[in-house]
Amino acid sequence: MITVGVTTMITPYVRLNGYYATFAVNGLASGAIDTMSSVWIVEMWEELCGPFVQGLQISLGLSAIISPLVANPFLSDTVTEFIGINQRSNHSSLEFMNNMTIATENVIQNKTLVNSTTIAIIELTQTRIQIPYLFVGGLNLVCATIMGGLYYYRPYIRRVIQSAVDERPLDNRRNKMAKMFARINKMFTTELWPSRAVLLLLLLAANTIGLVMAIMLNYNGYWLKFAQSSQIRLTNQMANNISILMWSAFSLSRAICVVLSYYVSPIPVTYACFTVLLVSQILFLIFQGTSIAIIWTGSALIGFGLGPIFANIYQLIESITPVTNLVGALFIFTIGLYMTITSLILGAYVEQFPMIFIYIMLFCCVVPLVLLIVIDLLIKKVIRVNFVNATQ
Repeated sequence: MITVGVTTMITPYVRLNGYYATFAVNGLASGAIDTMSSVWIVEMWEELCGPFVQGLQISLGLSAIISPLVANPFLSDTVTEFIGINQRSNHSSLEFMNNMTIATENVIQNKTLVNSTTIAIIELTQTRIQIPYLFVGGLNLVCATIMGGLYYYRPYIRRVIQSAVDERPLDNRRNKMAKMFARINKMFTTELWPSRAVLLLLLLAANTIGLVMAIMLNYNGYWLKFAQSSQIRLTNQMANNISILMWSAFSLSRAICVVLSYYVSPIPVTYACFTVLLVSQILFLIFQGTSIAIIWTGSALIGFGLGPIFANIYQLIESITPVTNLVGALFIFTIGLYMTITSLILGAYVEQFPMIFIYIMLFCCVVPLVLLIVIDLLIKKVIRVNFVNATQ
């Protein structure tokens, strides 16, 4: 969290190459925090972790709602000034536009010839965006201090999973390198590959989480560009309000599941979430260019469907096999992988072909639904059968 705080605070002061470095370091640190915090909660409550993981993830939706509200007052304002050429210069209009300068605190974005005597200059006033960056970065440092204090109050003890296959001690005659590789191999086989069915379950769950989280991250990153480039062409303010609605629904659905996860298995809840997600994407696909009401409705449905899935998958896996740091790292790796692939596609084509946004969102909804069906069948037909036979 210290790394996230520091990189956030210095972001407004670095140049383009610095952005790449700070965002890369910030992403690595954020992925580690996401992995450790989720696994930590699961380890503390094990099979009863559902409400607590849902509660942890509510903060994500709330921060997505609050952060734009914090940043908005510090963004630069757009000002249009009309200047008469005859009042400022005797040169031609073209020479005047080429030679004109304005105050250093303003940036000329566009120059439009209005008539033979007047031009319009669109300017941006000096930004104060560094203030919310410093605030958020400082808040991360405060949270890091609190977490550090909790660690010293009660140190974290890594969950130890006993292997059911090979409990022989390591040969003391081996060199240090051989012992290290033997320990790594034992850790992987114990936590990720206790059986072929469990390994398959973890891979299916990782891909399910990766694709679902790609929906959330792509919505956050490319919704505004889609809203501006699509046929209906929403204003920035309306697109921002729709985004706030989505994140509000996202947080509300997770709050509901804090209670619901006490009484209902994660599989039927996840099926219901995917059904809501699928309906939202079908509505977008059919009506996105003709109805603003459908866009509002579809965005709310995205939030309701998307919210509980992440925690539900963690709860589901914990009921079958322990969720360790290695399992959490596998999940976060797939999230980063799918986010990178989909972002490359959207970044290249969303402005020219806005519907690519809908197609990718639909793909990231349908494929995980198919994977969930396979997971359900695997648990019912293979893993549960093996578990019963082992206890007889």
